[in-house]
Amino acid sequence: MLIEMGGTSFEVSMITGGEIPMSTDIEIAGFPLGVAAVDIHSIGAGGGSMAWIDPGGMLRVGPQSAGAAPGPACYGQGGTVPTVTDANLILGYINPENFLGGRMTLDRVAAERALTAIGDRLDMSAVETAAAIYRIINTEMVGAMRAVSVMRGVDPRGYTVVVGGGAGGAHAAKIAQELGVSKAICPTIAGGLCAFGMLAADVGHAYLTTRPMNTGDMDISTVNAIYDEMAAQAQAELKMQGFAAEDIKTTRFADAKYPYQTHEIIVPIPSGPLGEDDIERLANSFHDAHERLYTYSLRDMPVDMNGWRVTATGQLPPLLLEEQTLGPEDPSPAKSGIRPLYFPDHDGFTDTNIYAGQALEPGMTVRGPAVVELPTTTIVVFPGHTLKVSTYGDFYIEIPQ
Repeated sequence: MLIEMGGTSFEVSMITGGEIPMSTDIEIAGFPLGVAAVDIHSIGAGGGSMAWIDPGGMLRVGPQSAGAAPGPACYGQGGTVPTVTDANLILGYINPENFLGGRMTLDRVAAERALTAIGDRLDMSAVETAAAIYRIINTEMVGAMRAVSVMRGVDPRGYTVVVGGGAGGAHAAKIAQELGVSKAICPTIAGGLCAFGMLAADVGHAYLTTRPMNTGDMDISTVNAIYDEMAAQAQAELKMQGFAAEDIKTTRFADAKYPYQTHEIIVPIPSGPLGEDDIERLANSFHDAHERLYTYSLRDMPVDMNGWRVTATGQLPPLLLEEQTLGPEDPSPAKSGIRPLYFPDHDGFTDTNIYAGQALEPGMTVRGPAVVELPTTTIVVFPGHTLKVSTYGDFYIEIPQ
């Protein structure tokens, strides 16, 4: 389960068996996109999400965001509305002197003033308001994670949460715990995970031919001709971009649904020429996908297949990442100090060890409560959690359930 929490939004996507999920039902601002895209669920929950009180007197967080200007109150750029970042600062999760690796100093007084202004209306202190904001935003993010897992019949407890975004490290382990997930991974480049992905990802082209058919009376020769034509077009266009034939990979899919359904799901289609005996395989591919997503299937019913897709990938040389050997577990050499952190389960502040993330070496193990500070993110290791540094320098968090 991949999550990304940045300044304005929170995105989540379920990746099963290494396959990136695709959907034709993606919407942007309530408008259907109309083309296949990565199946990502997004909500307005980020470091800049603003706290406010609704007409019923309830504290809310987001989806409005303070953005970059004026940004959170603690940025010192004129913002007066408290945000998630302000709450994290007051709770001790963020070091005001070491934000962005020390390139920016946060204004704790401004954050406390903003939280007090809204807390007074709720008869709560600044710290209590910050803790409430933290719980509310976590609950909203857990809801988004449930939307792509539990609500689709998928048990998230067998998955690992992979964390991206600058704000993700302060929340990921706690929301994973609430979802019943026992492991989270925070890459060293979590704050720039999207940019890293753009550099590391292969070049892809997607092709679609619309030709409604039904597995009850499907003309399989027409299906073969459609796929052959799209594959030839893909090969030609990627070769024009400089890819050799051996570096081009094509995969096939179909938009499928039961008759009278309005929504389609994208199912994989096996490679190679298809014969009459493969029609049942195509139907079963949809039945299996439908049952995995929605917990049931109607295997005696024929399947509508309306869109035929080819995804062509030009494979780039892999990025070479240096793997190191595991060293001692003792993280003491990376310890940079101690500061009080507020943990809701402890209902108060606890003196907590702080570690410089760039000084933590593979094999080192940090036991919570603790904080690991990196230039682009801060990882909160909650009481009872354990963080271990992998051979590639990434941070694996073990979460008790």
